[in-house]
Amino acid sequence: MVRTQIYLSEEQRALLSVLATRKGENVSELIREAVDHYISGQKEQAHSREKARREIFKKAFGMWKGNTTDFAEIRSSADRI
Repeated sequence: MVRTQIYLSEEQRALLSVLATRKGENVSELIREAVDHYISGQKEQAHSREKARREIFKKAFGMWKGNTTDFAEIRSSADRI
């Protein structure tokens, strides 16, 4: 383990002490549990975002198939403006 110092408000420290006493753990263990919980949630959110991004790409795949738009004409008309 790596030693890390953090700043807590007096209220946070007092509440953590009460919780630690109730659970029979120390404050450091509670903080590590909270950090693990936070990291786990962030990983789940990242996974959900990646899954949604893949679904968007799947839906977009092939959407221009058969399109006869003349992009060269659109570009040249925009250049004239």
